[in-house]
Formats: sequence, C-alpha cells, structure tokens
Amino acid sequence: MTLASVSPRLWASAFTIGLSSLLFGYSLACLNTVITCPSKPCPKGSILTDLDLSLEEEQLATAMTILGAMIGGLFASYPNDHWGRRKSLLVNNVFFIVGGVLTAITSLDSILVGRFLLGLGTGVESMVAPVLLSEIASNQTRGAITSLHQLNITLGILISNLIGYGFVPNISGGWRYVQLFVVLPAGLQLILFWLVPESPRWLLRADRREEARDVLSHLRIRKTGDAAAQAAGAAAVEAELVALEKELGSTMKQPTAGWKETFSYGTAMRIGMLMMFFSAMTGINTVIFYSTTIFALAGVENAFLGTVLVGVLNVFITMVSGYLVDKAGRKVLLTGGTWIMLISLLLLGGILLAENVPALAISIVAVGSMLLYVFGFAIGIGAVQWVVVGEVVPTKIRSKAYSIFVTSNWTANLLISLVTLSLIDTLGEAVAPAGALKAKQQQMGVALLYFCFAGMCVLCLLFLYGMVPETKHEAKDGLEEHHHHACSEFAAGDADMMTEVVHCSEGHGLGDSQNTVGREEGGLGEGGKVAVTQPVSMV
Repeated sequence: MTLASVSPRLWASAFTIGLSSLLFGYSLACLNTVITCPSKPCPKGSILTDLDLSLEEEQLATAMTILGAMIGGLFASYPNDHWGRRKSLLVNNVFFIVGGVLTAITSLDSILVGRFLLGLGTGVESMVAPVLLSEIASNQTRGAITSLHQLNITLGILISNLIGYGFVPNISGGWRYVQLFVVLPAGLQLILFWLVPESPRWLLRADRREEARDVLSHLRIRKTGDAAAQAAGAAAVEAELVALEKELGSTMKQPTAGWKETFSYGTAMRIGMLMMFFSAMTGINTVIFYSTTIFALAGVENAFLGTVLVGVLNVFITMVSGYLVDKAGRKVLLTGGTWIMLISLLLLGGILLAENVPALAISIVAVGSMLLYVFGFAIGIGAVQWVVVGEVVPTKIRSKAYSIFVTSNWTANLLISLVTLSLIDTLGEAVAPAGALKAKQQQMGVALLYFCFAGMCVLCLLFLYGMVPETKHEAKDGLEEHHHHACSEFAAGDADMMTEVVHCSEGHGLGDSQNTVGREEGGLGEGGKVAVTQPVSMV
C-alpha cells in the first residue's frame, strides 16, 4: 500500500478522528510534567508551588484519570453500538472540555473531578476511535489509517511534555496552561466534525445501505478524474459495499452480540485481555505518569528534557513499527520488543543500585536505559497489540470485546498509578542502609521497582511464546492449509459461527469459486487458531 492510494478526504477524516487519540495521550501525560519538584523551591510553574499536595494526593490525582477511563471504556460499547461511532465521538468532547477547565483551577477537589472527567473521555475514546478508524479504511489503506490512533497517542504525550518543558520551569502558574491546553484539540474536533463520517459497517447493520454507499463514495472517490475514473470508482464502491454485506452476513439487522456470545470466543478474549494487561504491567505507564519525577530521583539534572526525549523517541519508533508490522511479522516484534524492555529494566535497576558510581554516569545510563525501554515498548507490544487483537476478534463482538480489553488495561493502569510513588518510598526504605539520605533511599526504590517490572516482562514473554499465534503468514500454500484447519475448528466449536466459516472459506478460494470475497477481519475459536489472516493494522 502507498500513501498515494489514500484519498485526501479519507486522510482529512482520519486526522480529525485522530484528534481524539491525541487527547487520549495528552490527558494521560499532562499531569506528569507539572507535579515534579526535584529540589526546593519547586519550579515556579509546578502545581506543587500553588498546592501543597501530599504523595498520596499526587497519586490520587493520577488515579482519578485511570478510574474514569476504566468506567468510560467499560460502558462505551453501548453508545458505540446504539448511537453510532460518530455521535459517540462528538459527545465525548464534552468530557475533555469540562475536565480541562476544572483541572486548571487551584483546588484539589476541582482537579480530582476534572481528572476523572478527562478519564471518562479517554476511556470512551480508547473504545470508539480505533474502531471507527478501522471501519472507514479499505483493505488497502487500513495500515496507514489505523496506525494514526497509536501515533496520535504518542504525539499527545510528546506535546504535553513540550508544553510542560516550556511552561513549568519558566512561567508562574504554568501548570494551569498545561492542563487547560486539552480544551483546544477537543474544540478543534468539534469545529471540524463535519469531516468525520459514520462507520459504513455500523450503517449497514442499522439497515441504512444508501447512507453507507454515500460514505464510501465520499471517502474512496477522488474529485479529480474523468468520467471513466469516476465510473470505475463508483463500481469499486459498490463492490466494497457488497463485500461488506457478505462479510457481515447474518449479523446484519440483528441486535449486537451479547456479553455471553462475546465471551464464547474464549481464546480471543484471553489473548486480548492478557495483551492489554501486560502492556501496562510491564511498566510503560510509570514512564508516562512519572518519568519527570523518576528522572529527577535518578539524579538527571534536567528531568524535563529527559521526559521530552522519551516522547520524541516514542513517536518516531511508533512510526517505524507501523511500517515493520506487515513486513517482519507480529510475533517477532512483540517478543523482540519485550526482550529489549527486559534488558533495559535490568540495566536501569543495576546502575541505580551500584555503589561508588559517579552521579553523571548514573544519569547517562538512566536516560539511556529509559530510552531503550521506550524503544522496546514502541516497536513491540505498544503498537502491535492492537494489530493482533484486531485480527483475532470478529466484527460482531468487537465493541464489547474492546470494552473488556481496554478495561483490563485501565485496571492495570489504576493499580500502577495508585502505588508507584508509595512503592518507591517503601522499597527504598526497606533496603537502604541505616542513615542513608532520603534521595538515596528513593533511588534504590526506583531500582527495585524496575526489577519488579522486569519480572513482569518475563511473564509477558511466557505469554507471548505460549499463547499468542503469529497472525501474519506469507506462504500461500501454508495459508490455505491453515484456513482449512481453522475453519473446521470454528464449525466444531460453535454452530452459530457457520456464517464466519463460509466467509473464511470463500475469502481464500476454499468454497464457491464464484463468490470469492476477501475477508478483512476474523477471530479465534476455542482452538486458538487464526480463522482469517488478512491483517488489520495497528490502531
């Protein structure tokens, strides 16, 4: 696929939807750069200059966002299925706007309520935006379009780091501007919302075929071109519409899948939930939530700059991963990235515990290890998790399955946000020699915390090697043999999945040769085999 194959109107729609993903990343990270106080007096723009927050209150402010995201992600499947993706995304901006205003007020209660509302918006976005991006893209453009979700999350994190780097050290009350900025992308999306289409899949399921055709025509057919090109475009749209109808099959005009049916896809659900769990529990959110604080504890002289470097690397490597995922394969990136994370965490913990090491050497290794860790996460599970999840979850259960997956992720995030700073203090006090300075205790606490995350990386590797299939296959003969086996397991496992079996067979020339329709998504049955291997790229 080349970028030239994406129409300008599809790009415009995708970038407008992607503003929600940018809000996701920004809302998670914007508190990180304003709560640091490496030495007294605190930076003039730090929130700690205006509010005397305890360690527990700092953690609570972060945890409120995660709690809101858990609730938002869990219940977002209802509006996503019943109101449509477009309306859900529109209404969701209210949470970001009101939350952004409240978090800029010098009151702990206001900040906590505002962070909770930002969390609600983030949870809904994490459910709605990836689905909508995937469903407006064609098979040929899905990789480029859906990768914008993860890319915009990393951009949101980077923007929050850059604004914090500029405002917190230099401007009195700068933390308010960092918090209030979240209103701007939300307002911009509302202004540009006419660019956001409804999902053609959702319209077909709602028996609104003509509207689905109009959406596809708008996104696929370029304005320029002669009559022949326009006619070819219209024919391609009609063919895509028919293919979508055939793929949706018996699920059209029927109620969405219930929770019982969703969990009947046991292997797919286990893979999705554990993938999301490990993506959080291997430590990435400590980097996002507390990187500035941890850099300061590690003795890095300019902790703000270190955090900015983390954000820049995260954006760049996410772009690289989006390019490699269809070339190198999913599993090699997942396992390779996790190995890199494990090594970097061991290196970071080791240097922080080492005795008689110059402070400059500790700072250099700390920053280098953190950047190496971010590289491993961004090239691996950070980007590829949504590719694998999209390939093992069929369309009809997607909304509810994604709500469970993101809730699993936010639950792990909540745990981390609640205990990180307290755990650093507790671990440091437990192992530091008697009479050690507070800074030394905290440095040792950071080291032990990262050893804990290294242990989670080991468990993640066992999960990846033992449970996660490679969903990219390059050999055509191997594909057909694999599909025969996978489709037979579908049929044996659940009689209600016969439509999926038919589509699976037809999509690879295993059924009626007159009805060859390439499936774009599939699912896993209880046997754990991939039913369809046409890739759904990163979201």
